[in-house]
Amino acid sequence: MRHGKAEDPSARTGYADHPRRLTSEGIENIHAMIPALRHLEWIPDRIVSSPYPRAAETAQLIHQELKVEGSLEYLDSLGSDRSIIPFYEDHLAPLIDKGGAFMVVGHEPCLSQLASLLICGRADAGIQLKKASILQVSCFMTGNICRGFLKSHWTSKQLRAFQV
Repeated sequence: MRHGKAEDPSARTGYADHPRRLTSEGIENIHAMIPALRHLEWIPDRIVSSPYPRAAETAQLIHQELKVEGSLEYLDSLGSDRSIIPFYEDHLAPLIDKGGAFMVVGHEPCLSQLASLLICGRADAGIQLKKASILQVSCFMTGNICRGFLKSHWTSKQLRAFQV
């Protein structure tokens, strides 16, 4: 899942990307997606997130609103200024090996690169996630390589309009 709508870099953030928080609209949109996520039974067993405020806030809202029983963990390797390769190489296989459903909350282009790696074996397949959209990928291990196939792709707008 990509984080919700965040504030623009400003004097408050020192014109930096890292400290940007969710806007009130971003928070409202996440709340409005929850009924559809419940109806679709997209309740993860655990969540891993970028520690950047806009992603962390998104992950916290999802964790609380969906009453996720498992952990909410923050990984520096999911930061917006990071390559997705260290997360892919160091953290994904253990998440898959634990079994169950997990959600990764982060940023573009990292999340589209992760999906591309899983689905195509390369990071440049041209997948894009709009703010607060969700890709559902079924992941598995083949030897010591993580792979997956795309099950669904929902935008925030589609999930908010979903009739429960």
